[in-house]
Amino acid sequence: MNNILHKQLRAYYRDVKKHLPGKSAQKRILFHSLRRDVESYTAEYEITDISDVYNQFGSPVELAEDYAEEISATDWKKKLFRYRLVCALSVTVAIALVLFITYFIHEVRESDANHIEIYIQEEE
Repeated sequence: MNNILHKQLRAYYRDVKKHLPGKSAQKRILFHSLRRDVESYTAEYEITDISDVYNQFGSPVELAEDYAEEISATDWKKKLFRYRLVCALSVTVAIALVLFITYFIHEVRESDANHIEIYIQEEE
């Protein structure tokens, strides 16, 4: 993909994102799906001009409306549930990791503080 097309696609994606309905999590899921479709199309057919993208997918407004209508309520719920589950698991793992590291550092410091060296001196 050439640099000019890349810049034009970024502007195209920005316009599409503005027109997508729904809450931010729903928008993000829908936008990533749409972006994957556009990128696979441009790669498969070796597209070099943004007009080909407009001809295939339509204007950003049309594309946003088509994608919003295409996804059913159950698909939204499934994707949103998976997204929230992944986020919750990621946060849980991150918190557990921080707690483990904190505990490990505390134990290392405690073992250093409790370490007493005893010297035995022999008398002649």
